Amino acid sequence: MTPVFQTRFGADGNCWPACLASLLECTIEEVDHCACHNEGWQERTQEFLAKRGLFWIEIVFTQTGVLPFTSPPNGSLCIIGCVTARKRPHVVVARVVEIAATFDGHPRHRYDVVHDPMPGGSSGIVVDAIMFIGKLFN
Repeated sequence: MTPVFQTRFGADGNCWPACLASLLECTIEEVDHCACHNEGWQERTQEFLAKRGLFWIEIVFTQTGVLPFTSPPNGSLCIIGCVTARKRPHVVVARVVEIAATFDGHPRHRYDVVHDPMPGGSSGIVVDAIMFIGKLFN
């Protein structure tokens, strides 16, 4: 992973492309069309990744939700969807420490932030989703 920092902020921010570029070790310009403020960004992201034999899947954490499948192994890199202390949506690159469903069905997740694309970093991150990049097999 090569850290790439976002170049735009606020409603026009490009933290998602910066995280993708970091994981894929490409330039932010190559993935900027995937920015969340663009219409159809999710489809654009999937199309961009599919050309590289990849796809992304998002797990949204809820208080009563359970994980829909066995999670990738501990140590895997992922993108964490979060809300900053300023109540703004944001994403960061993280390494999975543990993701598991507890006996009561509540998800337990621990991770280490590896790269925050916001120069200077964000504070007060509250996780609301975790996204993994997977490989397509033909």
